[in-house]
Amino acid sequence: MTIVATDEAPTANDIQESKACTDIKHALPTSTPEERQRFLSSALGNTTNAIKKLKHYLDWRSKYCKEETIDADIWVWSCQRAIQLSKDETASIDTKLPCVLFMHEYTEANNTIKRCAQVLPARVDTNLANATTYALALAIYLDQTLKRNSFEKLTLAVDVRAGKGWANISAFKLLPFIQGVTKLLIDLHPERLERCIIFPVPGIAVGIWRAAKPFLDKETSGRVFIVAGPAGLEDGLPKKVPEVLGSELVEKSEKTRMDCQSTRL
Repeated sequence: MTIVATDEAPTANDIQESKACTDIKHALPTSTPEERQRFLSSALGNTTNAIKKLKHYLDWRSKYCKEETIDADIWVWSCQRAIQLSKDETASIDTKLPCVLFMHEYTEANNTIKRCAQVLPARVDTNLANATTYALALAIYLDQTLKRNSFEKLTLAVDVRAGKGWANISAFKLLPFIQGVTKLLIDLHPERLERCIIFPVPGIAVGIWRAAKPFLDKETSGRVFIVAGPAGLEDGLPKKVPEVLGSELVEKSEKTRMDCQSTRL
């Protein structure tokens, strides 16, 4: 964190914000300064609402996540945790779910290194587990990956194209996954979304966006980009995607997508 020296006296708003974070700390002493600030910003400065939402997150994290470093594959561990605690009767604790989330680092024009979460919903196989279990596993994975004492924001790239060897379930059956992921991210990780791009979106998949949009606040929905186009097995990347994501990120995500072809895990 960079501290900039200034001769200006703190404004009333700065003092109020500092007092609000102190009040949150007293109510939730296990929270980090960054968490307090993020949840306060998300609650538009309302301390009571920030405490309520942050407590929900801390309770959720205590139930589903671990404080210490996980030695096993984080996705595999997250899936096992989600299956065990969601009481999903479709899956057993030993069920191996296809990985639907991949993390990539990329460099912006100002040489800042950021991260992107690439989501491949077509790999969701509801014969192995409920769609909501996949969403919970994704939320656990992100929580174990993101540092609690940071203000890091992610780019979320949701590629809905079908893939060889994947389950490729219908857009209608994917709705619980999309809704679950959206709601969990908004509830558990406020102020974490840099931007979200969903592509390629054929006419039938517009329903996915309409189903997810009610869970988004105006600021968040303004960061979501929908790129139209066919999403069949042989369909390529829409031309507009590189304009939004950049060539480096497109290259990495396309390689990951190709590496995942012909395998469900």
